[in-house]
Amino acid sequence: MSKRKAENRAKKDAIEKNEAAALKQRQLAQFKALQEGSKKLGRPSEYTDDQADSICAWIAQGNSLNSWCKMHGREMQTIYRWMRDQPDFQQKYARAHEDRADTLADEMVDIADEVAAAGGSMEAVQAARLRIDTRKWIAAKMRPGKWGEVQAPKQQTAVTFRIGLPLAPQSVTLEGEAVQVDG
Repeated sequence: MSKRKAENRAKKDAIEKNEAAALKQRQLAQFKALQEGSKKLGRPSEYTDDQADSICAWIAQGNSLNSWCKMHGREMQTIYRWMRDQPDFQQKYARAHEDRADTLADEMVDIADEVAAAGGSMEAVQAARLRIDTRKWIAAKMRPGKWGEVQAPKQQTAVTFRIGLPLAPQSVTLEGEAVQVDG
């Protein structure tokens, strides 16, 4: 029986050795794949061009990314990661923000016209002013060159002082007395 136990033990050792070698090869392959960047750890991205277009259209209509995320059950960090990983999406998103600023500026006129047409009460006028001021501020921050307040450049005036000593003696009057000053 000891001969049979020795054979079984040898087979078991051989199997363990092969399994250990196979495991080492898989780990090495995974390490190389990570180094090459061909394989990422974690959950695969759910990014699609359709979702990117949906987000950009939503933002261009004057809505916020936060509201889109709440409506679709997404985390904002996921969208930010997509922007870092997808340069195309990052450019679309930037254009959508520019369009959003223009949309918000257009909405300001509509808000003012609605209140004026309704013969708004003082409360309605104040609410409209808040809505307009908020849109104005956001548009100015998103596109300062187009919607920001233009500030006049500060004027600079050059003043030249000529400092020198008089070449000839002069007289100076101090409290009614004439005094001779030597140069």
